Amino acid sequence: MVRTLLTTCGDDTRTVSWWLDGLTRRTGCPHLSDLIFWPAGRSGTAEAIIDHAWSCAPISL
Repeated sequence: MVRTLLTTCGDDTRTVSWWLDGLTRRTGCPHLSDLIFWPAGRSGTAEAIIDHAWSCAPISL
């Protein structure tokens, strides 16, 4: 899914949003979209993004 999101460039915003919401809920990473669309000096590979997302601790409310 992350590889697909890296290559879509937001073609279908509704689908992209749905995938991001699902990944965010599944991983608990609140800034997943930033890692995918605005890497800011990070490696930006799908594997690196998923490794980071799984390392995030869910925010307790």
